[in-house]
Amino acid sequence: MSSVTLDQSVVDKLKDSGDRVEIRDPQGNIIGYFRPKPRVYKYGEIPELSEEELKKRFSGENCLTTEEVLRRLEQS
Repeated sequence: MSSVTLDQSVVDKLKDSGDRVEIRDPQGNIIGYFRPKPRVYKYGEIPELSEEELKKRFSGENCLTTEEVLRRLEQS
């Protein structure tokens, strides 16, 4: 695999994105995607989550039953 070293302004933009980012050339063509490395918490460490994120996680939205998960796995 090759490696590309970015200047600090690009690194800061990517760190601030917090999510997947499309990487485009000056003409606007997508050349790839960046997804930040996930934060791994130590055992017992509690992540700091915003009130909005907590509500989202406990709302039950986008939850699947075991049957739905198995069906999706079989289809993939």
